Amino acid sequence: SSTTIPPLSNDWKVAMGNINQDDFYGVTETLPTTLSSKNVITVHAVYRLDGSLFGYAYEALVDGNAGSKSIRFRVGIANNTFAGFVMVSHREHSGFGVKIIDALRNNLPGKPANKDAVTEVLVAAFATRSGISETYDGMIPAIEALITHYLSKI
Repeated sequence: SSTTIPPLSNDWKVAMGNINQDDFYGVTETLPTTLSSKNVITVHAVYRLDGSLFGYAYEALVDGNAGSKSIRFRVGIANNTFAGFVMVSHREHSGFGVKIIDALRNNLPGKPANKDAVTEVLVAAFATRSGISETYDGMIPAIEALITHYLSKI
């Protein structure tokens, strides 16, 4: 009997850079404390149909200016590059928090998967931290943790 592998869910397809979901499948992995302690709530390994690893997709639910667990986003990393960034939901007001979110969503995909690239994206958008920023303090530690996780897996 043959088994069919379900295609990659739409949630992860977009985070992985709008790949053709029929060419990939995903496996949700056990969440290590190095991720959960930084409010990453899901880690999903993404495989090609031949079983070779393509990359990892992550979902985080972090605190922001609008309060506890007010920002939910997904990030995909493949080939040592940020494949995609999806803002699932947020309640940030139209100020500095939205500037950070827009900078990451619009400019992070395609950049090298490292902390310097994240900083460069924020600097270019004039969204670097200057004083207190709940949005920055919620999102950046989660992104740094998922970069470290990805690099430990490849």
